Amino acid sequence: MVIPVFNRPREIQRALKSCLDQEHAGFEIVIVDDGSTDDTLAAIGQWADERVTTVSHSGNRGVCAARNTGVRNARGEWLVFLDSDDELLPGALDLMARRIRETSSTIQRLFFCYAYPDGSQAAGPVVEEV
Repeated sequence: MVIPVFNRPREIQRALKSCLDQEHAGFEIVIVDDGSTDDTLAAIGQWADERVTTVSHSGNRGVCAARNTGVRNARGEWLVFLDSDDELLPGALDLMARRIRETSSTIQRLFFCYAYPDGSQAAGPVVEEV
């Protein structure tokens, strides 16, 4: 998973917890601190877990640059992008892994639905063949 973050110590805690609570094994989390000027890095540092890697930009470069840094530092075969104010629902990585196994090798991107706090959901999942 690649999680860009800028000045969101509370939100990154929630996002990280939702990732680390996943039952699926064999994933990594690359957090890219995009030049935070508050206690975001200290909040991340509270999670001592070998699956978590933190990369820091010396200044704020924007979310796209932070995602690209995360991609360059990721070692996995698949990438999951998660914003720092989002969280994974329980079982999300298991569902993603199952859908990946069920799809053709020509599938390069999967989109999943979002659940909002009010219980509504965005459209998904979508399989995109390239």
